[in-house]
Amino acid sequence: MERVRGSLSRLWQRLVPRTMGARLVLTAALLAFVTTAVTLGINAALVNARAEAWTRSDVGVSLQGFRSFLDLEGQGLSQPLAHIVETPSFRSLFAARDATALTSQFGMRLLTESGASALVCVDATGGVLLSNGPDADIAALRALAAERVSRETTGLADLSQGTALVYGSPVLSPDGSTRVGYLIASRSIGPAQLAQFDTMMRTVRTTLHPGGYGPAGVTLRDTPFGSGIVSYGMSGTVLVIVNDLPAAVGGSAGTVEMRDLDPRGLRASSVATESAVLAGLAAALVGLGLGLWLAGVMRRPIGRMIRQMRRRAESAAKGETSAADVPLADPILPTEFQELASVIEDLIRSLDARRAELEKAARETESAEEILGVVVNEAHEAKVVLEDDLVVIANPVAAAALGAQESALIGHSATGAMSGVTISAEDGTELTGAELVERALEDRTTVALTLPDGAQRWYAADAVRHVDDRRERVLFSARDVTEERRIASIRAEIISLVGHDLRSPLTVVMGYLDLMTRPMTDEERARAIDAARRNAARMADLLEDLLSATRAEELLAPSDLVPTSLSTLADEVVASLAPTHSERPLLLDQQCDPIVLGEEKRLRQVLVNLVTNAYKYSPDPDPIVVRIRCDDRNAFLEVVDHGPGIPPDEREHVFERFARLHVGGGRTGVGLGLYIVSIIAHNHGGTAHVEETPGGGATFVITLPLVGTMIDGEFVL
Repeated sequence: MERVRGSLSRLWQRLVPRTMGARLVLTAALLAFVTTAVTLGINAALVNARAEAWTRSDVGVSLQGFRSFLDLEGQGLSQPLAHIVETPSFRSLFAARDATALTSQFGMRLLTESGASALVCVDATGGVLLSNGPDADIAALRALAAERVSRETTGLADLSQGTALVYGSPVLSPDGSTRVGYLIASRSIGPAQLAQFDTMMRTVRTTLHPGGYGPAGVTLRDTPFGSGIVSYGMSGTVLVIVNDLPAAVGGSAGTVEMRDLDPRGLRASSVATESAVLAGLAAALVGLGLGLWLAGVMRRPIGRMIRQMRRRAESAAKGETSAADVPLADPILPTEFQELASVIEDLIRSLDARRAELEKAARETESAEEILGVVVNEAHEAKVVLEDDLVVIANPVAAAALGAQESALIGHSATGAMSGVTISAEDGTELTGAELVERALEDRTTVALTLPDGAQRWYAADAVRHVDDRRERVLFSARDVTEERRIASIRAEIISLVGHDLRSPLTVVMGYLDLMTRPMTDEERARAIDAARRNAARMADLLEDLLSATRAEELLAPSDLVPTSLSTLADEVVASLAPTHSERPLLLDQQCDPIVLGEEKRLRQVLVNLVTNAYKYSPDPDPIVVRIRCDDRNAFLEVVDHGPGIPPDEREHVFERFARLHVGGGRTGVGLGLYIVSIIAHNHGGTAHVEETPGGGATFVITLPLVGTMIDGEFVL
């Protein structure tokens, strides 16, 4: 139902003109149409209310006219016959029953003067003295004469030729004392007589039918007329009148049917309809003219108001309103339009005030967004803001942790945004992004995030929910605790190492000291002292490595990452180490000038460790090369030597904790130098690996994310 209403409403809106002038013209045309329709309706109601009375009146007039016609026709028959019956000679011949003389003297006269179609003269005994006409009619007239005897007969009869006028009169003796016979005659009502009547009535057509006749296809209804009943009905636009004609001596003399081709009720309805249509056309012409005139009168001031309104609205939107602006209201316009102009004036002022408020709010919002962007983007922790369960803000650290671009996270749910990583709790349970957020809302949660390439980092996650009347926001924070967990592991292994590797040389030193308290030769004493010194030196080396491992805890803590030039850093390291190792060249191959985010002290330690390591294992006098190169996304810091190299099956393990390099069967250090290099690289978002140097040797490669380059002394992102 609502859909049907909506369709009808849209259809109506399409039919209504858009301009004021067209609407005025349409209104005038509709007014004229409605006026015509109402006039037709009123006329139809009035005509229908009077049509029945007019129809009955037409029936009465037509039938009364027909009866008057019959009376005149009856007088034409009765008056000549009554005059002859009073003639003394006629009475004498009748009394004498002289049929021959009666026929010769009055036979032709009776027929000629009365126009009778049948005539009978009978004596007192019923004998026929004079007759003329069809035998059936003569027999019927004799029967009427025998029935009437001494009474005059006037009226109608049903004879062989149909309905006929009848007149009969008793014939008295010459002195008038006795009845000597009866004269009766009839005259048929034929088409000629009916045509005369129709001519007088003009629109009426009359026919005579046998008694009991009813017209086919016409529904008749009865109405009283005089002392009898008349029936009438409509056949299309023709009024049909049917009346049974009573015979002079009882019964029916036939049925008259009258068809009025132009009844007064229909004539009145036609005139009323024509007058209403003409009035409607006149009203339509007047309405259209008035509508066009009003449209022309109103179009100009309305057009001015619209143009002024548009200009004022544009000025208000641009903040260019002025007190000198022309008012929108025009005294020529109707009161309603002036009120509309006043309302629009108020709306424009409100728009101007609202625009100023929105501009202020926009500036405040922009400032707040900038501050929020600085706070979130510069944070060392991963920050994600969820609004109604969708990500609206994600900082670069979060994007790096989730292995996706910041823009790819916006608009997704927590589960969708974290779908690129595998989330594992400390007990090994895998979590979805939404489950991680819910756990973080309850308490700090430590989870491992594993990227598709297998790289895994540990994070301590917290979340705070803020709810207001319009939306729900959740701030999700995750701090990288991978290195903290590694430090804890390192501490455990250092304790184990201290308990194992330091105990052995210490035991040897103590044993030689015990030997020195006993008597021995000088040569034996010298050997004991030398062995004790070697084991003490070994303990010193082990302690130095352990101290480095202890300082590695500081390295593994979050760094203060700032834009750092690798070229400048490499140049300084090469310049400081080359003089102290003059036995072989230390070269710098700078192919680009990259800028990375990092802590200069730690990056310097990486390069120093790698160069020192190369000096330790590469033979004289092969040069050591420090190379810097770039691609579209990364900067590469490489240290190239030509030493014995590293076997392929050990290259993945040299950066592990306490991994030791075996060179010529000897063992050096506790295996923390390259591990520290790897940790610092990973702490800066990069990687560390070793490759084979062409021609022999090892090339250690540190890969760091590239944030920009120095071009002509300027930092370019």
